Amino acid sequence: MKKLLFSLYILALHLAFIFIIINTNFIEKIINKVSTNKLSMEVTFSPYYFRTLNQHLAMDAQHPEGINLFIGDSFIQGLSTAAILSPSANYGISADTTYGLLNRLKKYKSIEKSDKIIISIGINDILSGNKDQEIINNYKKIIEQLLNHKSIFINSIFPVSINTDPNGLLNSRIDLLNSKIELLTKGKVNINYINIKDHIRNSDAYLSGNFYIEDGLHLSVDGYNEWIEILKNYIYP
Repeated sequence: MKKLLFSLYILALHLAFIFIIINTNFIEKIINKVSTNKLSMEVTFSPYYFRTLNQHLAMDAQHPEGINLFIGDSFIQGLSTAAILSPSANYGISADTTYGLLNRLKKYKSIEKSDKIIISIGINDILSGNKDQEIINNYKKIIEQLLNHKSIFINSIFPVSINTDPNGLLNSRIDLLNSKIELLTKGKVNINYINIKDHIRNSDAYLSGNFYIEDGLHLSVDGYNEWIEILKNYIYP
């Protein structure tokens, strides 16, 4: 009798565990926990990253109500944000990744009083070897953190030049990532996806020659001027 009761008890425990897995986000929480641990334990940031972040934080408390925030990597850092929105703050950090952006996002208290937020991040994740699923998971977390904000713009990852990607494999990966990022924004009325590629690529699907500098990656003056007009068209449709 005792053996039967014990067997029934073990069976009940297994059934309860299966019920928890099926009917809750138990597995997702475990994955997110592992990802969070990676952010805190494995990912390291450069002294330049922290110096620039400290400069941002020194400015952050000074911003007026209705500030517009541009947050991202070197593409944002080189952008004249005042040519698009005013008042605005440029929170670009060269070489930053989605991990770095996640690490600093909650530190910007001005997000709570900002009018619009423009995000551009991702190319350095690819170049530094982060896996596609890592990048998408981080984008999910970025969106989750900003979900209650009234107006968010997610800029697609920029394509690169033929000099940087002669076989086209990198741009193909960027296209795939962008399609997944766009899907994350679907059905969210406060989040707008900016499809940059249709405006700055040539007929061979590379970054157009007049839009990049010698490294085949970063934008030229013409490239920035084009991007400014694209952003204006999305922000002021």
